[in-house]
Parts: sequence; structure tokens; C-alpha cells
Amino acid sequence: MRSKAARGTGQRGSVMVESALTLLLFLMFLLGIFDFGRMVYCYNYVSYAARRATRYASMRGNSSGSPVSASDIQTWVRNNAVGVYPSSLVVTTTWSPDNKPGSTVQVRVRCDFQPVIPFLPNTIIQLKSTSKMVIGL
Repeated sequence: MRSKAARGTGQRGSVMVESALTLLLFLMFLLGIFDFGRMVYCYNYVSYAARRATRYASMRGNSSGSPVSASDIQTWVRNNAVGVYPSSLVVTTTWSPDNKPGSTVQVRVRCDFQPVIPFLPNTIIQLKSTSKMVIGL
């Protein structure tokens, strides 16, 4: 027959193992929430950057005092990136038919987001947004 002290010792070890596994799952879940928040923030920035860059380009057409090029818009988007790696941003600007008033400018911004969750494979999620506007000046 076992004494009370002998029975409690075996259960104490199992509680530590269960607590360690539960804590590990909880921390992975918490890290997943943080990573999802990072992804939502990155998508919001991509959407914002596309709209703002389109407005920036539409106000600086050929007839304005300082017309812009596609590289100027890409530089503008990357310089204004806060909380997003500028090197992960790809900016594509097209003018239809040209950069004169009355034409349209379209800016596409793409961000290659890589989650840091340890249990996912190395996947890259492409977050993209497109904005189009008529050139005013």
C-alpha cells in the first residue's frame, strides 16, 4: 500500500508537464495573434500608400511645376513606410495614356509579408492594393 506522500509526488510531476504544454500552446496562440495584427497593419499601410501615392502622382503631372516619375513615387512610398520593411514594398506606377491633365495614373503597391510564427513553413503572403485617379495638374 502506498502512503499519501508517495501518491502526491507522481501527480506533481504530471502537473508540471501539463502546465508546460499548456503554456507552450498559449504562447504560440499569442504569437499568432501578434503576427496576425502585424499582417493587418501591413495591409492597411499598403492600402494607404497606394491611395496617397496616387494622389501624390495625380497632383504632379507634366503641366505642374514638378512632374514625377515612377521611381519618384516608389521612393516616396518607401520613405513614408513606418513599421513596414521598405525593401519588401514593390511599387508599380502606370499612366494612361500619358502624364498630362485628364489622363489617369494607377499605382499598385505590394508588400511581401513573412510571418514569424515558428510552426508555419516559410511562407510569404503577398498583400497588394491598387488605386487609380485622374491627373488634375
